[in-house]
Amino acid sequence: SYKITYLTNNQGKVVAEQDPQILLVSEGLVKGSSVKKLAGEATYPYEEFYINWNSTPAEYIKVAYYSKDESSKTSDPSFIGKYDYKLTDETKTILGYTCHKAVTIVNSNTIELWYTKALPYKASPVSMGSELGVVLEYVRNGNTAITATEIKKVRQVISLPQAELTD
Repeated sequence: SYKITYLTNNQGKVVAEQDPQILLVSEGLVKGSSVKKLAGEATYPYEEFYINWNSTPAEYIKVAYYSKDESSKTSDPSFIGKYDYKLTDETKTILGYTCHKAVTIVNSNTIELWYTKALPYKASPVSMGSELGVVLEYVRNGNTAITATEIKKVRQVISLPQAELTD
């Protein structure tokens, strides 16, 4: 498994006092969370997400936690293929990994995704791009970015949440 830490920056400056995003990535399952959420220190309400590559079709699962005892879960089995990506020849290195650039338009926002195929999994810190490889940077409109700052191999078991499925 891998633990990938991401920080958000706006206009090139790291957002102060943020709770870094965490992706836990293993064979067939991805969990999107944060440092505080994983440590049990997040304040309610908050959300986490999962990508279950083991289901057919693969599904994107969001879990909303309202309190210690109350949560709800939604599932989107159509998240793959939702966006049309223009794959470019541009590359850059992030944390030692060669990343390729894909671009898509969502409403009036231009989204750049920098992904690598050098890691053995598929994952993204946002709901798009995970089918491309591991997204190490997401850039919206050239000024807001979510960028990987650390990738570590870890021994951690990821399991799907037990929250009730809602519409």
